[in-house]
Amino acid sequence: MRELKASLYDEYEIRPLIDYKMMWRQEKQDQHYDPKVPITRLFNDGVRTDNIVYDERGQVYCVCPETQQQREMAFCGFEKDRKTLKYRCPAAVYGLDCKGYQECHQQHGGQVSDYGRVVRVKLDKNRRIFTPTPRHTVTWQKGYNQRTSLERIFSRFDQGCRFKRHYIRGKMKMQTRVRDCESIAKLVDYEYLSHWFNWY
Repeated sequence: MRELKASLYDEYEIRPLIDYKMMWRQEKQDQHYDPKVPITRLFNDGVRTDNIVYDERGQVYCVCPETQQQREMAFCGFEKDRKTLKYRCPAAVYGLDCKGYQECHQQHGGQVSDYGRVVRVKLDKNRRIFTPTPRHTVTWQKGYNQRTSLERIFSRFDQGCRFKRHYIRGKMKMQTRVRDCESIAKLVDYEYLSHWFNWY
């Protein structure tokens, strides 16, 4: 699945809208595990081993050095040329009060500014978790809903026309069945169907 998601975008520039199966089990074995609190992990990539963490769905969080309060970082878009997801400090973006704001910048050699700290996450970090359209965004949810709606429409055509379960023998008879189904499809408002393909 990881190779499929990588090839979809790298070779064809198709953004995968595939939901993620929760597979992190190590943390769930901990006796202090709380199902209400999302499981997070440090990046540990040799660059960020600090207070920046992420969860299974690809949401990036920052942890305040002073209060240990965890906040979702503000997603600022996908950088196509770098193949990275850009996140900014939530305190700077939303005007929140963060007691560890200066320490967070100084810890990593950065200058304290009103723009806030910027974190870029490469897709190659984990293609199963990090996708060009992050799962925690409204855009991903909208596209995923439309994708599943299309699948239901095609499934109804498939079941109604009996393409899977049929007793037709011969090419001519099957072509007649396909033409009949095309006639049925023309009765459906094509403008209603076409806008699903142009969601992005």
